[in-house]
Amino acid sequence: MAGGGYEDEAAVTVRQLSRLKTVLPDCMGVIYDGALRDVHRDALARRGLLVINRLHGSVSPVFHERIKPRRSGHDLWCYQGRIAESIRIDDGTRVLQPVSITRLEPRIGVAKSRWYHLLRTRAGTETTTTAPVGVTNTSAGRPGRLPQAAG
Repeated sequence: MAGGGYEDEAAVTVRQLSRLKTVLPDCMGVIYDGALRDVHRDALARRGLLVINRLHGSVSPVFHERIKPRRSGHDLWCYQGRIAESIRIDDGTRVLQPVSITRLEPRIGVAKSRWYHLLRTRAGTETTTTAPVGVTNTSAGRPGRLPQAAG
């Protein structure tokens, strides 16, 4: 769709998907091309829709949180659109290993809705933790949040 402002492809898509959500209240999400950006994913997430689409550009890893279920801790990072655990390998360097997502959980509210990943870390003890599915993929986005839903 040509044009700018409120008639560009992404704006029309957000309006149409919002209407679709009222007709299909059990619809959980959509897979879309790269036209949707942070503001569009946010608008749809507030309506309870999880958007999975292509990342634009490169985002450096961002520290998410340190969890310490027992004696050893787990450093979790936002990396390539998902949560990864910092793991020390044999030569002493660290790599970011994607963490297993055990479940995708919607938290539907009256004013807004969000999605959360339930994660299982590796490294010795298995611990389940929760991470919000973020709606931004820019370095100016929300620190400590996933850059976008992993798909």
